[in-house]
Amino acid sequence: MEKTTSILNFFSFVGKLKHLPRKGWVLRNADPVPETVASHMYRMATMAMMINDNSIDKVKCIQMALVHDIAEAITGDITPSDNISKEEKEKMEIEAFDKILNEIPTEYVDSRENLKMLWYEYEERQSPEAILVKDLDLFDMIYQAHEYEKANDVVLTEFLEYGDKLRTNLVKKWWEELKEARLAIQQ
Repeated sequence: MEKTTSILNFFSFVGKLKHLPRKGWVLRNADPVPETVASHMYRMATMAMMINDNSIDKVKCIQMALVHDIAEAITGDITPSDNISKEEKEKMEIEAFDKILNEIPTEYVDSRENLKMLWYEYEERQSPEAILVKDLDLFDMIYQAHEYEKANDVVLTEFLEYGDKLRTNLVKKWWEELKEARLAIQQ
């Protein structure tokens, strides 16, 4: 019997992200119910809605935020503690992403090609939008660490160090605002 491709197969893969906890939070016991990959992507997309630079394609950023971790539906959330080389991680994610894309029926070829373009553009940081979305990825992690520290009396300062990697003015501004808020809490 020949395998049929249904858009529902694609939706099932994406749905797995709703239940996949972010491993960094699990390993550090940051919260009894850690953030999922899908909730991370959702807040990134919401952050992208706040982009106020007319030279940036806001819709593209929102879409990129919602696509950037789709491969994790197969690979899981790979972290540095997994001791997987950058090259091997990239290979695993490309294979997983291609497998997920192959679940999209040909009648949705334009959508499939758009997802592919967005994902590769993000992975390769090929545009100002991709660079900004990477900053949103980092900032959401930083902000989540801050929230866990406030709520659960845990120390997650190692995640805050990623603030130095931010490249875009908008997200650097948010990082400065968060640092000021953290200082106010400590006083």
